[in-house]
Amino acid sequence: MPTPSTGRSKLVAAIAALLLVGSVAVAGPAGASVPSVVVTSSVNPAVVGQRIVLKATVFDPSLPAAAITGTAAFSDGPVLLGTVAVVNAKASLPTKALRAGSHSITASFTPTAGGPAIDSAVLVETVNPSDTTITLATSRPIANYGNAGNITATIKAVAPGAGVATGTVDFAVDGGYFITEPVGATGRAVLPLAELFPSLYPGTYTITATYSGDADYNPSNTVTSIAQTIVGLSATPISTITLNASGLPVFNPRTFTLSSVSPIGCNVTITNNTPTTQLLAYGTPGSWKRLPFGSIPPGASRGVGVGIGNFTGYFTTVANTANYVTLNCR
Repeated sequence: MPTPSTGRSKLVAAIAALLLVGSVAVAGPAGASVPSVVVTSSVNPAVVGQRIVLKATVFDPSLPAAAITGTAAFSDGPVLLGTVAVVNAKASLPTKALRAGSHSITASFTPTAGGPAIDSAVLVETVNPSDTTITLATSRPIANYGNAGNITATIKAVAPGAGVATGTVDFAVDGGYFITEPVGATGRAVLPLAELFPSLYPGTYTITATYSGDADYNPSNTVTSIAQTIVGLSATPISTITLNASGLPVFNPRTFTLSSVSPIGCNVTITNNTPTTQLLAYGTPGSWKRLPFGSIPPGASRGVGVGIGNFTGYFTTVANTANYVTLNCR
């Protein structure tokens, strides 16, 4: 029969065992016997702009979780992402800062009680480019030559992606390429209506826009279009330029004042008195643009409204002989 002394000894041993169990933290990876840090991610792979929560868990066989405090510094390779407090052996850092690519994420734990920092192994976080959508709007659906206004393409990331895209947008008119504009800091590309006036006859056109994509954002998989109407000027009188048989303007000197209109612009009629077809284009040197009437048959006249203040006319004959004349709208 056990003596009272023997019973007390067993009880003390049992209590000591229980106290010992209560003082040991959860074992680390594969039952590690030394302090360690493990980094995990809330989502992997992710897309650009998506909210990712990086988590660090500290394991120390000699301490309960409540006694493990300090700071955890999260890094992407050599780049510090942020430093947060460690409470109950855990720390979390939300981030949307990771760009497209493969990232080497680590956490370095510095104990409150002092001692050397403990570094985690590398977590490879993959971030893919975000998909995008594109929308299109015009500030003036019906525009006269010379009217101010813009056609704006807006690029947005598809959730859970976020952020502002860069790159370019290709604008097309009735399915044909027209011009490329950069995407600005607000995620928008702007085509001024003034770009359309010299190149289009009066009428209604379908404007489409395509986003090119960049390193962090995929090209838009949506096609968007709007209708844009261009109305020619109708103010009178109409100034007339006549070309002689040599393809030269008949007036002299080469500076000619056209009639004023409101809004600012010019009505011009070109009469072709040459024996061969003439082409006319205009613009600043190095940036010529073809007028809407294009080729004018011999003996024919065509008119157009020009929505700019001043331009230099460029007349060419079939023999590619170039003649210039400055036209001023006032």
